[in-house]
Amino acid sequence: MNKVIACLLLAVALLGMALVMLNQQLTPPAPTLQGPQSATSKLPDLPSIEGGRQSAPPVQDGQTARQELPPLPDSLEAPGAEHRAPVASTTLAEARSQETASAVQPPEPSAAVQPGTQAGAEKPAQEALDEARRQEQARAEAEAKRQEARRQEQAKAEAEAKRQEARRQEQAKAEAEAKRQEARKQEQAQQPRIKTGKVVVFARDKGATVRLSSAESIDYRHMVLKEPDRVVLDLQGSWNVSAAGVPRNVLVTNIRFGSFPGRTRVVIDMKGTPRQTRLSQTKDRRQLDVRVDQ
Repeated sequence: MNKVIACLLLAVALLGMALVMLNQQLTPPAPTLQGPQSATSKLPDLPSIEGGRQSAPPVQDGQTARQELPPLPDSLEAPGAEHRAPVASTTLAEARSQETASAVQPPEPSAAVQPGTQAGAEKPAQEALDEARRQEQARAEAEAKRQEARRQEQAKAEAEAKRQEARRQEQAKAEAEAKRQEARKQEQAQQPRIKTGKVVVFARDKGATVRLSSAESIDYRHMVLKEPDRVVLDLQGSWNVSAAGVPRNVLVTNIRFGSFPGRTRVVIDMKGTPRQTRLSQTKDRRQLDVRVDQ
């Protein structure tokens, strides 16, 4: 609105200046006076006007004298008369009304804002806006990619943490299993190892043979005792010895077993004192024969 008012004031100022200049052009120059003249000097004669003048009608009684000017001729041209520029027919009131109308009406678009020029000016602006939008979209996509990369790195870190936790749990299980095995070994070492063996009695004509066989080596000591007559075998360690039935023979009547700390005793009961007692063992020490003769 301020721009419109300023334009109107500028237009009014320009119009006033134009009117002043036009008035100066239309006004004839004043004649140059040559020396002092008397006040009664005669003015130049006016040019003759075709058509002449008409005498005023007589004034009747009771009426106010009213002088009527004669009508102007169609042409004011006279030989030798000066030609002047035509006077503007627009009055001051009409000029003001035209200015008011021009103030009310919107100004016509100037050449700088013609549709073609405006479209040409809007095109770079639209391109700049599109470029800004593309840059903003590119920044948003780059930010989304960075966030996705951060999520993937976080997921990898979590997966690695889970794998490490699983490895720690497996290692803890392995350590616990190793401890249990070590405890079992210590228990087995503390507990006496039990060996197994089997006793078989073979009858002969003049005596009998008592055979002790095992899957492990046999360490022993023996004694021949009387009243009652018997042969005693003390086996080193803990043994679990089983014996079959004693067949009918002339000397051996029974086989007995007893356990003592650190040793196992095998007793061979006899009917009488044997004349000869012999013990023999194989090279691998896994078989022991006790031969008694009458």
